[in-house]
Amino acid sequence: MEGRFEDYTLGRNITIERVKEIYHLFKKHQFQLAGLRSFGGYVTEEQFQEKVELAQRYRDDPELFARVQAEAAEKLKAIPIMAKGVKAANGSGRKWLLAAGGLVAVGTGWLLGRKR
Repeated sequence: MEGRFEDYTLGRNITIERVKEIYHLFKKHQFQLAGLRSFGGYVTEEQFQEKVELAQRYRDDPELFARVQAEAAEKLKAIPIMAKGVKAANGSGRKWLLAAGGLVAVGTGWLLGRKR
């Protein structure tokens, strides 16, 4: 915008002046906020309100929240790790790290022994 190539990511460490500047550019260039999306579809006001109410239920009943968390954790354990989009750890990265460390140790020993 305006020929400026800057990161305008909102986060914790943003000043109110920066927010006002972003808002000014937003209005000047007639930007519009996009609707919330989830799983490829727009989130309706009703769906949003359902989540707000559910969150309040969990805040009001910590035991219910703990039970739901435990049930979700059990369900996640039942899903194969590859289905979660995470590669299964086979320890090969650790093996390479140990091998590289061993080579460095051998090389250092050889160099130190050579200087004597």
